[in-house]
Amino acid sequence: FNGTDHQNSLVLGGQASMWGEWVDASNFMTRTWPRAMSVAERLWSPKSLSNATEAQYRIFQRLCADPSVLIVNMTGP
Repeated sequence: FNGTDHQNSLVLGGQASMWGEWVDASNFMTRTWPRAMSVAERLWSPKSLSNATEAQYRIFQRLCADPSVLIVNMTGP
């Protein structure tokens, strides 16, 4: 977002949506979390932090630190 300083100060957060023909309950978490972490990386990192390789490393560290974000409960409700 290349807004003015005032416009940037009005932004409260962001959103990542997930949809697709090949996404269902069995793979929703494994498809969603890596993509959502990428969105969060961009939304909450300073503009000066824009190296994709370094971002990939940080996202990978987060996934390794808490692999439970990729575990899906297959037992249903």
